[in-house]
Amino acid sequence: MPAHYHPDQRVITVISGTYYLGGGEKFDEGALKPYGPGMVIIIPARAPHFSGSKDDGTVVLESGDGATGTTPTE
Repeated sequence: MPAHYHPDQRVITVISGTYYLGGGEKFDEGALKPYGPGMVIIIPARAPHFSGSKDDGTVVLESGDGATGTTPTE
């Protein structure tokens, strides 16, 4: 997922596989950090970030509060 932000806080729970997440306004594969099953990630409102999956079958649950949207930074 290219770099973007949301107007609301996001909570991401990794259900299975490995989820990769990095912070910043431009996608940087070298900055991706792995998160495994059971890990919970909190992304503050308006914090630019990018993400991805390198493994087949990665499942995450992502939630936010209130009105939401996705604004690209690149």
